Amino acid sequence: MDKEIDKEILNIITETANQAAAATVDEAIEKMSSFSWIERIKALSNDYFVSTEKLLYAYPALQSHLEHEDEYFDMAFHGSSSSIVKFSKFKISKPEEEQILKDRKESYNRSKSDLEKIEEALDSIKNEKGYEIISLRYFVNKKDGNTRTWREVAEELGKLDKYPDDIAESTIRKYKNRLVRKMAVVIFGSDAGK
Repeated sequence: MDKEIDKEILNIITETANQAAAATVDEAIEKMSSFSWIERIKALSNDYFVSTEKLLYAYPALQSHLEHEDEYFDMAFHGSSSSIVKFSKFKISKPEEEQILKDRKESYNRSKSDLEKIEEALDSIKNEKGYEIISLRYFVNKKDGNTRTWREVAEELGKLDKYPDDIAESTIRKYKNRLVRKMAVVIFGSDAGK
């Protein structure tokens, strides 16, 4: 009889511990989703240079995503709203229309904040030598959708009056690296300057 009580108590303790752990995981996931994309990248990486490059590559898509606010919110109810489901360890529920709209608004505001931060960083380097490299490398893809090679960036810069016709790829990379580092500090703060 004592073994049954012990098993029952052990089962209760185990179940309680599992519920507490699941609740903690759910809270952590909810907390992480409330952070902007930039904050999540900062939390996951100390390589601010690479993170800044990722943001630059994503910038045109983010810009396009936020371009039409009405369409952004219409996407929340596109198709059947019954397909939207909120999962938790212990329950599955369909969020109310008001909650869906609230979540979408929060997502929009986080995305808008991220976009503004990237634009602030771009603005901080707009008068720097090599600024055109950022656009050519990160924003303007070739017709096939691929990023320009360094040779292709050099050829494009060579067409501009302020750069030599035969500008070296290594020089372009130095300009780009210096500018990305400056932008990283604007986006991520002083941690990026270390």
